[in-house]
Amino acid sequence: MYRKIDLALFLILTTALVYGQQQGRIQTSVPSPGELKAGETITFQAIVLNEGKDAWGAGVYSGSAEIYDSQKALITTTESLYGRPPVNTGESALFFIPFRVPPEFGGKYFYKIKIKYREEVIATSDYYSFIVIPVDRPPTIQFMNLDLSAVKGEEISLKVRVVDDRGVNRVGVTYQLPGMKEKKTQEMKLISGTKQDGVWIFKTAAFTETGRFVFTIEATDTKNQTSRVESQTAVVTPE
Repeated sequence: MYRKIDLALFLILTTALVYGQQQGRIQTSVPSPGELKAGETITFQAIVLNEGKDAWGAGVYSGSAEIYDSQKALITTTESLYGRPPVNTGESALFFIPFRVPPEFGGKYFYKIKIKYREEVIATSDYYSFIVIPVDRPPTIQFMNLDLSAVKGEEISLKVRVVDDRGVNRVGVTYQLPGMKEKKTQEMKLISGTKQDGVWIFKTAAFTETGRFVFTIEATDTKNQTSRVESQTAVVTPE
């Protein structure tokens, strides 16, 4: 019994000693490019020096990158890339770690490089920074009430939520009431929120005829980027 305990303890200490001999130092890291648009791919280049007593064999050492926001709060970690060429003591390994920047990113971010040997961390870099240019997108339009219907003599209120990073200049509705020969365009009214994220409304007059009420909604932002919701239909029934 005592021999088993001693042997287990010996194996634990020996393993710790072996891993303790594996040391690495991240000499430098460069983001390429240092500034890019959201949705693009950045590559973190890192040079790592083997300062341990043994060579790093192929497939037993790896590198990954941790991504942080502007306040250095961890967002995500890339997949680990395993090195293939053996790295002798005193030699360096070069890592190219890709990261596809999410489309919603924008502003300043940080990253750290981590190097592992047999899944044990042996080196961690300082923080390095990179800049993400936000992608300018057209407004998004979301219906707040799509189940539309009315009877003759009633009104219909169209309500949409419009979101845009810069703000919208105009939200309009093009419509054709039952009995109308031509379509008509009218601006919707902002009733809550802001021009960056707000709820807009358009109220019809009381329907004097039955039939189909057809409409299209369009939003334009301050850079003249336009989004459009194609024709929708509401049914007006008899009293």
